[in-house]
Amino acid sequence: MSESINFVLKSTDINSDNTVATYYNTTYTNNIGSVAQNRNSITWNNVNLRMLLGEMYDRYDKFNLSLNFVTGSRTGSTAEDAPDNRNVAIRMRGLNFTSSYSQASGNNNNSIVLSSIQIPSTQNTAWVNNYFTQQYFTFQKQETATITIDLISVLTDTYPTPSTNAKMIGHLLYSFNIFGCEEYKNTKNDLNTNLDIRKIF
Repeated sequence: MSESINFVLKSTDINSDNTVATYYNTTYTNNIGSVAQNRNSITWNNVNLRMLLGEMYDRYDKFNLSLNFVTGSRTGSTAEDAPDNRNVAIRMRGLNFTSSYSQASGNNNNSIVLSSIQIPSTQNTAWVNNYFTQQYFTFQKQETATITIDLISVLTDTYPTPSTNAKMIGHLLYSFNIFGCEEYKNTKNDLNTNLDIRKIF
């Protein structure tokens, strides 16, 4: 396996406030990103991939992304009686994925489904999901990205809509690993590095 870095996206980076009225049936927006669709759609603006990847950015032309785990702060004060609102696919947009084919449209739609999760329907329940079969999603190098992660109902293929703000999910944290694709290692940069070392000695 090639070298890797850890990449974490948190809803609290956009706003750490946990007041339900801040998010229920509205969109919270600032320069860092936005929280929308009752916390089921979160966008992080201008993620600096060059800084995130460090030396790996120049070393590879393509990268593999893998989801490690998803965790959420406690659910609302009322139990969710519509279980399909908590059985969701994790959809990611914003990276230059090499393929994002949609069977419904017959085209690439610039998004991929990372996995699916079942958020507890019980009230006041913090949770974590890390029972993933490791999958890798390849994307092409880019300097910055505006990344959106959506939680989409498996039943309706739309955002779940809680009937009251007391049934909203809490803050979310996503953890990823990003690996350099050995097949797309930039050998030109490696050659230049080796030449520089020979000059020193």
